[in-house]
Formats: sequence, structure tokens, C-alpha cells
Amino acid sequence: MHLSARIGYWTTAAIVGWYHDGKEKLTDNAYKRWNGDGEGDAYYADEYTVSEEAVSDALALKAAHGQLCSVTYEVTGDIPSDAGAVPAAAKVKKGGSYTVAPVQTTSQSRYTFSGWRINGVGDVVTEIKDIQQDVKLIGVWTRRSSGGGGGSSKPTVDIPDDVPTGLNGDDHFAYIVGYPNGNVEPNGNITRAEVATIFFRLLTEEVRTANSTQSNSLSDVTRGQWFNHAVSTLSSMGIVKGHNDGTFAPNAPITRAETVTILNRVLGRQADEFTINTSEGIRIMPDVPNTHWAYWDMLEATTDHKFDKSSGSEQWTSFDKETTDLTPGWHNIGGKLFHVNEDKQFDHDKFIGSLELDHNGYYITGSTELDALLASAVKSVVKDSMTQQQKLRAVYDYAKNTFGYLGIGAADTSKSDWALTSATDMLKTHKGNCYSWAAGFTYLARQVGFDAQAIPGTGVSPKGSESVHAWTEITIDGTAYTFDPQIESVYKKRYNENYDLFMKKYGEAVWGYKKPEVTEPEQPETVKVDEQLSALVSKIYGARPFGGMGVAEEALYNGMGEDGMSRGLFWYLGTDDIKFEAGVASESMITSQAHSIVVLRFADEKQAADAAAKLKTTVDPRKWICVGVDEAKVVSKGKLVCIVMDDENGDYYINNFKANA
Repeated sequence: MHLSARIGYWTTAAIVGWYHDGKEKLTDNAYKRWNGDGEGDAYYADEYTVSEEAVSDALALKAAHGQLCSVTYEVTGDIPSDAGAVPAAAKVKKGGSYTVAPVQTTSQSRYTFSGWRINGVGDVVTEIKDIQQDVKLIGVWTRRSSGGGGGSSKPTVDIPDDVPTGLNGDDHFAYIVGYPNGNVEPNGNITRAEVATIFFRLLTEEVRTANSTQSNSLSDVTRGQWFNHAVSTLSSMGIVKGHNDGTFAPNAPITRAETVTILNRVLGRQADEFTINTSEGIRIMPDVPNTHWAYWDMLEATTDHKFDKSSGSEQWTSFDKETTDLTPGWHNIGGKLFHVNEDKQFDHDKFIGSLELDHNGYYITGSTELDALLASAVKSVVKDSMTQQQKLRAVYDYAKNTFGYLGIGAADTSKSDWALTSATDMLKTHKGNCYSWAAGFTYLARQVGFDAQAIPGTGVSPKGSESVHAWTEITIDGTAYTFDPQIESVYKKRYNENYDLFMKKYGEAVWGYKKPEVTEPEQPETVKVDEQLSALVSKIYGARPFGGMGVAEEALYNGMGEDGMSRGLFWYLGTDDIKFEAGVASESMITSQAHSIVVLRFADEKQAADAAAKLKTTVDPRKWICVGVDEAKVVSKGKLVCIVMDDENGDYYINNFKANA
């Protein structure tokens, strides 16, 4: 037969009771001797199966004391003596629960007691569950607000401008706890979880309490982990975020970019993307391109600036532009191309002549295939250590030594993409005619930072003969230079004739180049606004001139728009099949309210009346698409016709026309 014994948690650790067949046999006054949160005031050790024979006191003592955990209380910091007494230490069963002792604070105390934190971290607790080891409880105290007029309302607290909302800049308490062995490891790396915990401790008690949670969507941050409360709370506030795979990686070292991003969120700082994208002198970070996930946060952190947040988002009102000792022009910094302007400031919007570069200083052709071909070619001959001039020479020699001549007719230079198509063919096959050579080298030169253009025209040999030809032109510091790797290569291989056609001014090389003559199209004479009609329009407006933006008078005439110099008559009249002597339009181009006044003069009254009848059916009151009027008002008087589209003052304008026409 076996009996189960209950062993009391006292230093004597004697067997204090037995039970058999599910019925407990306890000694008198046993409940008074047992401590904890068991049945009533009773607390028991684990059950042990023993024989009928008595268990030695030594065995009972070992069984009991081997499963005890100590709970101690500690107060740190400069807390006054009247803040409350610290409870005495206690012994708790391993694996069990324990109700934390409270602290009573007097009403006169400068501090209120908030609760206890297990080993100084995590939530303020009133109970400890599943105790597995000795526990130290650190008191949490909050300074009482000073001043105020009593009642239920809180006193007003002025927060200095340099103390961010949510951060406790008032109480200088410890935010670095250290490790169980007492070390703080000043030379060690810091983890993502440790940084999150530091910022969590730096929050005000009010902010921490209002956002407190131990739940999150991160797969590797769960309840019971020492950092769970801090990470969960900051995650719910949007201050920390996980990786794309749903993990937080709490034990991984944190990067500088990650730390900056968290700090910006805590401080409520975010970069003004519009100003950064449209301004010169923005800080250049060669190792942080605009494709980097932390690009905006790093600029916010590395740029001195003033800002306005009245609209809800941060708008930079001014910033310190980055200056450099580099000379104006294009420079290779960390393997990337950057531009320095005449004020020795980095340009953010990078253009080389007409070529727009990406943020890393690379020219994008618009063709994925050609981009890949160019990247491979440039990588094979260009080194980061080269100057821009050396890079240009390198890709010129690449074309001269790699491309071969294959005379297959002229390119259709009337097509806007002729150079791109020819360059793609040349980079793929390494064979082509002069157009392919010129286009191929042009795109190579663009790739290393030069505003190169492929020019179809006429080539002039040293003997004076002329023929159709193509070459590359690059303007550097205001001077146009020609480049012709094809002639150099072909004449060297075929005739052993050596020509230097790298970067020559027009007329400087023994080979000559003639651009095609460009004939400017004949421009039509400007049609002036009829003065009489303009004066009439002023009278039509009377005391109610239209207040929209972009209101201007424009002369209307037969054939308007056919020269490509203005809007056609169809816009104003809904038809271009009306012949008139003169006309004028006063119309709003930029407004949220539709508005138009048109006056036309005809040869006689009948033409005017017939035109008015037709215009009533053709004029479109919804021509602005986003806005419009309910009705287009069309009236004639004598040789004049007036069209008014304005819901607010339409009748007023028509009456003024009738009175003054």
C-alpha cells in the first residue's frame, strides 16, 4: 500500500499530513503552518509517493527546499523616505504563483507608487505566475504633478521644445539595466530587442500605459520573453517594425539605419520628400542611394533643417546645403556619379545637358535590353578609380577595338528612336554601318556621364570628298567636340592610316563633319486683339470682373489653330465652320469654376443672327471636363454675337452686352 505525503514549506520541512484513497488526512492546525495561494490560505508542496514507513526529516527537507524560489523587493533611485515601506522577502514554490505585496504611499509624498517590475523590466505586475527562479522586484515610482488647482482636472505641464512628446525628459532614471551578472558590456554589440527596450523605458509613464500591450504579429516575439512587452508596445505604436518575412529578429545586432529609423519615429520626424526631390544642395550619401529602404530617414537625420508641421506632415522651410571642396562638374564618389554646381554644392536633380540621370548618376536608356548590354560593356573597361575623361576614353577605345564595320544602308533618321535601335543592334552583334557606330558610342558615352548625341550628316575626307556619314557630338564646357571611332578603326585596319578622332573641335581634325542644315518653319504673323472688341469686353465685365487664375484675352480668327500656334476655334465655338471678321475671347484657363466670354463681329446683322442660332447648338458648356456651366448663353445685337458661360454672373454679363453693343 502506498500513501501520499504533503510536505510543509518551513525550515523544519517535516511531513505534516497524509492522504489515502483521495481523502486528505491533515494534522490539527495544519493550515496555519502552510503559506501561499493554494486552497484558502494553504499552500502545499508537490505530492510524493512514499511507503507506509516514515520518511526521514532529511529527505523531506531536501524535497521541500529544492523547489523554493525567493522573492525580494528593491527600490532604486532617489526616492524619499515617505514614499512607502518596502515589503519583506518571501519564499515561493517553484512553478507556482505569487501575489505581489503592495506599497502604501502617504498623500503628502512627492511620489506615488505605480507597482513592481520583474527584474526591472516588462510590465508593472501585481502577480507573478509560473515562477522558475529567484525573482527580484524593482519598484516603479511616479513623481506627483506640482501646482494645479485641485479638482479632477490635471495640471498644465509645459514641455520644453527640445523634449519630444512621449519621451520622459523630466526624470533621469536608469534606462540601461545590464545583465544578471552585473555587467553592462560597454564594448559589446547591441541587439534589436535591447534597443527597443531602451526606447520603451524612455517613454513617459502615461504614453507607456496608454499603449501597453503584450500582443503582436511578429512570429519570433512571444509572451514570456523578457523583451515581449517592449517590442509589442512599440510595434503597436508604429515605432518598430518587423522584416518582410514577419520576424523581428530580436537577438540580431541592430544597424545604424535601423536605429536612426526608430529614433525618427520616436521623435516624430520624417523627411520632406518633395523638397528633397526638387532642391539642389541635398546631402549626397554615396552608400545610401534613393533605392535604399532607409534613404529618407537617413537624410532626415543627416541634414540640418527648419520645418513646419501645421499641415500634419513635415515640410522643410530651409536646410543647410551640403558644400564640397570638389570643383564644379561631375565626380565619381564611391563608384557613383555626382554633380557639383558652380556654388560647389551637390545638385540633387542631376542632368548632363539634356540627359536626366537616376539618383546614382546612371543614364537610363528606356530599353531594358540596351541597359543590360551597356552595363556589361562599361563594366569590362571602366574602373571606379578613373576620372570621367579616362572613362570616356575607355568606352571610345572599346568601340574602336570591338565594333566591326558592316555597310548595310543608312538608318532612317526621321524616326526618333533610330539611335537607340542602332545602338542596340551594334551592342548585340558588334557589327554595323557608320550610324550603328555613332549610336553605339553615343550610348556608351552617356553611360559614363556625358551628354552625347548621334549626328547624321556629311563626312569630309582629307582629300575633300564628301559622303553621308554619322558621328558622335559631345558638348563639354560650352564647346562642341566630335568623336569618330569608326573612321579610326576602319582606316587603320583597311589602309593602315592612323587618325586621331577622339574629342576634336569642329574643323580641328583632318576629317571634317557637316551637320545637316535646319530650316526653321515660317512663323505666322501674330494676330492682335481687336481694340473695339476688347473695350466692349471690359464693359461686359462691368463691376464684376472674373476672379479666376489665368484669365486673358485672346484674338479669334478664321483658321485659328491650323498653324499649330493656338487653340482652334472649335474650343471656343464648338465649330470652326463660321466665318467672321474679328473675335476676342476672355476665358479662364486655371480655375475650379468654368468661365468664358466670347464676342464676334460679322459682316452684317443677318450673318450675326444666323451665327448666333448655330452657336446655340454647337457651343459646349462642359468642354472643361472637370467643371462646366448649366447653360451657354448666346445672343446677337447688330453685327455682334456674344457667348457667355458663367453660372454666377451670366445674366449680368449678357445684359451689359446688350446695353453696350
